[in-house]
Amino acid sequence: MTAEIISLPCHVDPEGARRLAATLAAVIEDGGDPGPRGAQIRSLGQSLEGLVQTLRTELEKLGLSNDLEALTGKLERLALLARSYPVGEPG
Repeated sequence: MTAEIISLPCHVDPEGARRLAATLAAVIEDGGDPGPRGAQIRSLGQSLEGLVQTLRTELEKLGLSNDLEALTGKLERLALLARSYPVGEPG
């Protein structure tokens, strides 16, 4: 049995992600406060929601959507939790 490997789309700029990770690491290493992350968490939830939808589509094409319903359901709930994460008020 052979399997086709399907690459899911990735919407992350690798260089930008490396730059942001290095900046965050430097802030933490210097003892600084990176600040609130509510907006980023909500944005990641929205991204995850889109990726789960793409995953569901691919699983349906492969005939595996029913087999992995529990997993995709958990991922959807995680995305919903992240999207509803409180951003907080500036203080």
